Amino acid sequence: MNKNEILLSFTETEKISKLIESINTSVSLNDNIKVYLNDKATKIIKYHNPNIDLNYKQSKFISYSTYPGFYFMIAYTITHTNHPYLIYFNLDDKYINVLIPIGKDYQQININEYIYIIRSININPINNKTKTNTKYNINSPTILVLALYSLLDETIIIRKTGLVDSKYSILTCNTMTLCINKANQINKMKLSENEKQKLYNKIYDYYKKKGIELLNNYFKLLESKNYSEAHSFLKGGVVKFDKYYGKTRLNNFFKNDKIIIGHLEIFISLYEIIHSVRMKLLNY
Repeated sequence: MNKNEILLSFTETEKISKLIESINTSVSLNDNIKVYLNDKATKIIKYHNPNIDLNYKQSKFISYSTYPGFYFMIAYTITHTNHPYLIYFNLDDKYINVLIPIGKDYQQININEYIYIIRSININPINNKTKTNTKYNINSPTILVLALYSLLDETIIIRKTGLVDSKYSILTCNTMTLCINKANQINKMKLSENEKQKLYNKIYDYYKKKGIELLNNYFKLLESKNYSEAHSFLKGGVVKFDKYYGKTRLNNFFKNDKIIIGHLEIFISLYEIIHSVRMKLLNY
């Protein structure tokens, strides 16, 4: 397995800087780059997966001062929000590289393949004195790792946000076990619908706050690289010597089904590999 398993490459007819200069001479370089990237992303995504479309409003543009000339786009799609593409190029090249979305659906790449390829990437050490003068090309291992970091970082952010604030939020009363039980009790009470609704709202607010606290604890464990404890906090506690035995953890606070626990468990792998990618960038 090699990087081409996760990477698409395209070639322009001339340097990208010249193509971008010709777009609109009355606006800034960054504005022209955004126009160029939106156009390319639309075509690339349709070529790779005809079933989805670019989400212009959500997509993000990134550049790094330590890597001048390189531009990155987190290309979100309308129906696959948690699975963005990463498109990047160098102004002095005529090549465009694209990281394929992480996932299990059509035209996505399983996270285990990403992990395997990331582990195989070697960045040759560079003397600190010459590092700032180093010229990178689009296929440099360093640039690939930087692209991977950008994709993983944004993927974690959008997935965390989605858990709380999107239409796919797991913080609804019918996904939190105790909230479901309390709602059922309220439903049996001899109260008016208005009074019941007030009680529903009260218990939902309480359990939503509790859910946010538990999720924050989970992410703190992951950010501090306590992956084993994070896994135990997610779905451990089945034996007496486990730290979370008989205690509140994610798989008994939330409904213990494959979808919810699966959405939470993927973060362990994401945090493990972004840490690996970060260390490669810091130590070369």
